[in-house]
Amino acid sequence: KPVRFAFAGSSSRITQKSDLGSGKASSNAFDYMALAVPLGKFGAGLGLVPFTTMAYSMSSSNSDGNPDYQYDGQGGLSRLFFGLGYQVNDNLSVGVKSNYNFGNVQEQLINYIYNDSNEMVQYQNLEESRSDISGFSFEFGANYSTLIDKYTVVAASTISLSNTLTSTNQSTVSTITFNNLSTVQIPVQSTDVDLEGAGLNKTDVNLPFKYSLGVGVGQERHWFVGVDYSQSIYNDFMDSPFNSSNDVFVNANSIALGGFIIPNYNSFRKYYNKIVYRAGINYSDLGLKINNQNINEFGINFGVGLPLKGTLSNINLGIEYGERGTKKAGLIKESFFNFRVGFALNSRWFRKRKYN
Repeated sequence: KPVRFAFAGSSSRITQKSDLGSGKASSNAFDYMALAVPLGKFGAGLGLVPFTTMAYSMSSSNSDGNPDYQYDGQGGLSRLFFGLGYQVNDNLSVGVKSNYNFGNVQEQLINYIYNDSNEMVQYQNLEESRSDISGFSFEFGANYSTLIDKYTVVAASTISLSNTLTSTNQSTVSTITFNNLSTVQIPVQSTDVDLEGAGLNKTDVNLPFKYSLGVGVGQERHWFVGVDYSQSIYNDFMDSPFNSSNDVFVNANSIALGGFIIPNYNSFRKYYNKIVYRAGINYSDLGLKINNQNINEFGINFGVGLPLKGTLSNINLGIEYGERGTKKAGLIKESFFNFRVGFALNSRWFRKRKYN
């Protein structure tokens, strides 16, 4: 079996709509980097992947239409993982994966103050917080496959344990003013909040227990179709200090259906017969309820795997269109278009030499 090295990135275009207007945003991101090494009946893998990301800027207005509050946040967690699998027999394989999660989250809140003439006063209040988060988490998985007639039937399951990460927190309250010619903040005075005295300088972040179940059927190197269901149990999860009682976490559910087809893997004359054609559809309840509205996501995607001539490697291209959220209850609905590109580089490292 070949050693596999893969990495990928993506580009996103987002359109946001609400009852008050619309806007557009775009981003480019690193998706993952991974290495898989076969070791006889064992297999090892390691890599780096973004785990969570956050970036937002929101504001609210008072009854006079003037800015009232400004919320901003950015950051996220990355995951460095190492996995080890074992082939129990020809049908069953099991594995375990250890993840080191690390990163930070930064948020700020400005509360605008006005005088009796409804004019913004010179000095405003700014609250800033930063949480540096780190810790380990663990996952277990099993895969069973069998041949029925000429079809391969596969069943797989994974379990992510409920793990606790450590968050080191700091918070600052500042008095600021603004440059008359711009919106640049000019600090006047800052005071560190005594989180240690309140026992909040170090807190726990509880990752949810998650499980997934999947089944599929296909013919080797020709076609495959499968369905996967997963659920995350959000019994206890860290809320942002700026969250309100209108924002609550609920159990998250996801279901996905997808597959691929290769017209003729062994074709020598027609390159397009060796291309892997992929398609899928997914629906998710994201585990967040705002103003009594569940935040859901729907997506449909298509892709191709392009083999590189004379090698075991390939280039993977994919596009996805989806929708997230709702315009009900004053919320925002997003439409997104993602383009992904990845490289899978395969090489045989451990071939025995026939001649010296």
